[in-house]
Amino acid sequence: MTSCAMVYRRKGMLFIHAQSKLAAGAWIATPPFLSLDADSPAESKGRAIREALAASVEGVAPPATYKKLFKPIYELSGTKTWSDFSESAISCDVSQNREAIEVRPSVNRGSDYGFEPKKEGTVKLRSPSDEELGRALDEALAASE
Repeated sequence: MTSCAMVYRRKGMLFIHAQSKLAAGAWIATPPFLSLDADSPAESKGRAIREALAASVEGVAPPATYKKLFKPIYELSGTKTWSDFSESAISCDVSQNREAIEVRPSVNRGSDYGFEPKKEGTVKLRSPSDEELGRALDEALAASE
């Protein structure tokens, strides 16, 4: 099984959430929804990522409405819409399987197209400490556009 999480950096803050897989195959935002200062210690960032990865599951039922899936992030960020939130954000996705954790940067293609993963700048780690995972996140965010 693969576990996934998303990390967004926006206006000096990090917003992190689990990604869970619907039975139909699509990934959706699921709890926990976390925020922390982008300048937090690497160890704190790594712990938050691990918390989100631990909550990632497969085979979840589709939500009654997709409109409210991202509401917790809007509340944490003080925004009201995806367009408002994503306009000034960069993002990384984090995936974990039995062999490694990968932190992959992305390119912000705007609110209509979302964040497109990049191959360049991906950081792959085997059994990282929380601090190493947090530093990998910083590297991948630096490679994001």
